[in-house]
Amino acid sequence: MARPNTAEPRTHRLEARIAPKVLDLIKRAAEAKGSSLSDFVVAAAREAAARELDEQNMIRLSAEEQR
Repeated sequence: MARPNTAEPRTHRLEARIAPKVLDLIKRAAEAKGSSLSDFVVAAAREAAARELDEQNMIRLSAEEQR
């Protein structure tokens, strides 16, 4: 499957050691989505990072409003 268009070239590498069952789960999910393993993992990590930062920003703003 073709990679999605990105504004930046992919020049950096990310490595992780994971359990075989987790790798199998991720591979099956990527295949089900019609995505490469790499594209699937990068997209999932990007989405999780954006969600986490949004949540932290909301918590920070809420705390500031309570002052």
